[in-house]
Amino acid sequence: MRTPRLTLAAIFVTALLDLLGSSLVLPILAPLLLRETGGMFTPGTPEATRSWVLGLLLGAFPLAQFLGAPVMGALSDGFGRRRVLRGTVLMATVGYLVCGLATHWGNVALLVAGRLVAGFMGGNIALVQAMVADLSAPEMRTRNFGLVSAASGFGFIIGPVVGGRLADSTLVPWFDFAMPFWGAAGLMALNLALVWFGIPETFSVEGGAKRPGLSATLGGLREALSVHRVRALLAVVAVMTLGWPIYVQFFPVYLIQRFGADQRQIGNFFAYVGVWMVLTQVLILRWATRRWATRSLFQCSLLGLAIIYLLLLWPRRMDVLLLLLPIQVVCEGLAWPSASALASQAVSASAQGRVLGAMASVRSLGMAVAPVVSGYIVRFHPALPTLFASTVMFLAFLGALWVLAPPKEVHVPGEKGHA
Repeated sequence: MRTPRLTLAAIFVTALLDLLGSSLVLPILAPLLLRETGGMFTPGTPEATRSWVLGLLLGAFPLAQFLGAPVMGALSDGFGRRRVLRGTVLMATVGYLVCGLATHWGNVALLVAGRLVAGFMGGNIALVQAMVADLSAPEMRTRNFGLVSAASGFGFIIGPVVGGRLADSTLVPWFDFAMPFWGAAGLMALNLALVWFGIPETFSVEGGAKRPGLSATLGGLREALSVHRVRALLAVVAVMTLGWPIYVQFFPVYLIQRFGADQRQIGNFFAYVGVWMVLTQVLILRWATRRWATRSLFQCSLLGLAIIYLLLLWPRRMDVLLLLLPIQVVCEGLAWPSASALASQAVSASAQGRVLGAMASVRSLGMAVAPVVSGYIVRFHPALPTLFASTVMFLAFLGALWVLAPPKEVHVPGEKGHA
């Protein structure tokens, strides 16, 4: 009989492999589409067109994730987490194989299609979070959600470095832009084996319970969102996710145009971010949750992001930029687990999948919209997307102050106050 601790460890490895696979392709997307050597456009294609298509390509994955996350979360509440997770990892493998073929053939439309398939199945982050919620006491959820982020962070350290080198033909002659996608497909296959043999079911569906069809799934999602606190928090997260994806997905464009970075340097940049992400989740988050309320951590981290995004545009040398990055990563590392914990604590155990699925869906929607906006405004100046991100984060901070404000005390007439 597998203990909850061992099951949590296996879930963390699943999260690691999932982000390791998806982060393999992060360093290559901008060079693939913006440079002539990418082979996806005919020579002479305007840079404005390439940037716009890059925005569409970056937005395809999270747009599909937006559609898939709440469905996966709700279906897992009715069918069980393990069965649904198996199917999503299998189809994600197929999606990355399609992307590899599309890159090899120079077919932009097929590449977008492959990203849509992989993204829809990438909605399984809701299942991973629901499994963690199943196995965690309420007071441990922020910490355990942070450990999931830490496991993902390890993938974020390794993935971009390996992906940047898999696309470097100077290392191995047959390495090219398609290789990171083949590598991602292989990692998804390995993940499927882990899910199949290493993770038991964490949520028992009652024998007499009716398994949901599409209408029941959407109805259950509406029921979970009937909680005012959840709706308001999701609104704040929606605003927040209009800003954060710009840094993850479009900052490489800024690195290329400001510092002349190539795919290997971009991979190293993301690996450096990943190191600080892991340190934040393993050490700083645990320390912070013991000293401050989750609400306070969420609010302060949003304000910190609004400020640091502006400061990231100041350096003229890469080494100075690297000195500022840890502040930004720490703020992000506190914000996302805090948001998930606040949503999870607002509903019952039976609604965890639906609410966390809605959270993942809202994040994915922001990640789908932001690159399209960025792909348009970056044509005017490479710093505009980051300025936009800073503004949006400040608006999210104001929203969090309002949504998470402690309730006012009601004084009954004639009742004496306490000193």
